[in-house]
Amino acid sequence: MMKAIVLAGGGGTRLWPVSQEHYPKQFIKLWDHHSLFQKTILRLHQSAIINDLFVVTNADFVNLVQEQLLEIDKILPNNIITEPVRRNTAPAIALAAKYAQEVQGATLDDVLLLLPSDHRLEATPELWAQMGLAEQLARQGLMVTFGVVPSRPETGYGYIKIQGEQDLNLNVGTDTYFEIAQFTEKPDVKTATEFVTSGQHLWNSGMFAFTLRSLYQALEKYAPEINELMSLDYEALYAVFAQMPNISFDYAVMEHVQNAVVIPLAVQWSDVGCWDSIYECFEKDQNNNVLLGDVLELDTSNSLIMNQSKRIIATIGLDDLVIIDTPNALLIAKKGETQKVKNLVEQAYITEALTDPLPQTISVSP
Repeated sequence: MMKAIVLAGGGGTRLWPVSQEHYPKQFIKLWDHHSLFQKTILRLHQSAIINDLFVVTNADFVNLVQEQLLEIDKILPNNIITEPVRRNTAPAIALAAKYAQEVQGATLDDVLLLLPSDHRLEATPELWAQMGLAEQLARQGLMVTFGVVPSRPETGYGYIKIQGEQDLNLNVGTDTYFEIAQFTEKPDVKTATEFVTSGQHLWNSGMFAFTLRSLYQALEKYAPEINELMSLDYEALYAVFAQMPNISFDYAVMEHVQNAVVIPLAVQWSDVGCWDSIYECFEKDQNNNVLLGDVLELDTSNSLIMNQSKRIIATIGLDDLVIIDTPNALLIAKKGETQKVKNLVEQAYITEALTDPLPQTISVSP
């Protein structure tokens, strides 16, 4: 049995204008009446290998987390760990570990399963078998991560290279795991293509499993700025949380530890990190379009068009576009370029647009 920690404190600029800083993507209900956060909680709540569940979120999102937990089940565990300020995944995991140990009585030998709240993941019997394998490996003192067998040369994901010469396309089972040779951040198209062709690389899913003991040992050795504060009790750590470095768990720990292994997952998975990812997640019509809301199209193909405004979107003769219309903003982008939305939103004039009550049009060019 494992204790699940769901990370739900991230901002939401990459799916702007639907997702915004005050209402990020994990809480948005894009597919049905459940958000990505709720779908994550439901998967864990229904699993036989999870015996406790904690949610780590930013102080700004506590009310959203509480509301969405109540929508699922009024008796769901309500262990919400609040980050007083946003400090990336390594400090969030450290704070959650201290909470689990001191507030909830977890032991050093308990296994933590860390998951993002904003990913789309196919929950299959094979997945839970692989989660069970992760628990076994974690109890042996290993730091476990999960990698998804890539289906295309995706430049928006990080990659994990396995040790050895086995072809991942031919050798993925519920008892398979590998030592890790290298982590690579988002590569260019040429490199991503080489990775997928090699059969030696996995998409980095951002999911982990390890015991509290292994985590504390890794922080002591590889993350001294975080470890220095871990000697404090939970309340004291919370009070000085702003002193934590802004660093991801991959960078702080997983890229350095010698006892890390990766379990390959052959499942449908997406980090839903940009509008191109949203397009990939939906079924397409006869013209290879994804049309959501009030949309009229003529001779339009290979496009994602989402309408959340009160007006109709009508298109003629368009190809390979993303059009997202909301009551206060309109995004028009070429497919393949939507990873740049985050950069666009960071520009000062976007901040002004987000608070302007008049409709705004923002374009992303190659």
